Amino acid sequence: MIITADNSEDLRDLGSYLVDTDELRGCVRERSRPPGPEDMGPVLEALEILVGPGGVTAATATAVIAWVRSRRSSVRITVRGAENRVLEVEANKVSGLDAAGLEQLTETLLRTVDPRERDWPPTGE
Repeated sequence: MIITADNSEDLRDLGSYLVDTDELRGCVRERSRPPGPEDMGPVLEALEILVGPGGVTAATATAVIAWVRSRRSSVRITVRGAENRVLEVEANKVSGLDAAGLEQLTETLLRTVDPRERDWPPTGE
């Protein structure tokens, strides 16, 4: 799974949050590009999360949604998963979701990451 954000500071903050999640330790990598003339150093472009069996997919989805919900500013991230699936998540659209909306968003994120995964129940169960 690849996660990008509108700015590298949000991405760096999300990366720190994910690394602090027990189930994701060792699964998160930063992808940077060389600095341009206006940059002070390498620029964080994306986070790569190595997902696989054992709950990493579910832990990633839960952690990403929790992080987005905690943002006070307008944050937008893009998650690229299996089979070229893409999901954009915006803080201002997530913060007001009720439990059913959060469950639906979590399932959508899970299916974006791995549409074949069967570790979670279908919506409505």
